[in-house]
Amino acid sequence: MFILSPYLKIAPRLQRIIAERISSINDVRIIYRKQELPKDERAWLSKLDNVGVYYCKELHAKCFINEKSAIVSSMNLYEYSQVNNYEMGILVNNAIDIDLYNPILEETIRIFGASSIKKAGYKEPTPITNYLMSYKMTDVDSFIGRNYSLPYIYDRDELYRKICEYALSVYHFPKQDMYQDGSAILRQTIISKEVFEKIVAHFASIGKKNKR
Repeated sequence: MFILSPYLKIAPRLQRIIAERISSINDVRIIYRKQELPKDERAWLSKLDNVGVYYCKELHAKCFINEKSAIVSSMNLYEYSQVNNYEMGILVNNAIDIDLYNPILEETIRIFGASSIKKAGYKEPTPITNYLMSYKMTDVDSFIGRNYSLPYIYDRDELYRKICEYALSVYHFPKQDMYQDGSAILRQTIISKEVFEKIVAHFASIGKKNKR
């Protein structure tokens, strides 16, 4: 999960909510712009073992993103803004609008690449390259189901089985990515952009033939 906010001065109540919500996430990265954090923020962040803190001098974006959705907002995580300002944001769900979600993720990764770590002793648990492989088998299933005529040929489960059959022909998935009986790929399996595009192109060609 990435949290981008140029300024950080979080009200105690919101600190408690954030700490509770991210407690089950093993990799949270906060990127901010103001070089010196307020003392209270430094003390709070130092207690969160699963949170990495990064500094980006040119950061102006405000964004909150995980593997399922993204919020792009006008609001900093700044106490004054939370109390006094009129703010607005949009929620993007990658299962509904992956074409909008992925550019947000890619720009987040680019900003992260321009950032430097500011939290002593923090070890990144997830290689950043894994974030670039942001697609999942559920994304493929959802994208094909929304954009092509295949759902009229197959029911939902049969379509997913067909997707899995083709995915297995273009990429060797390890055993841990498969159901125990080997019948299909786990829906939350992360795949690369290249594999995603191959699967979509294959089923797009079938969908076009069906429309003729």
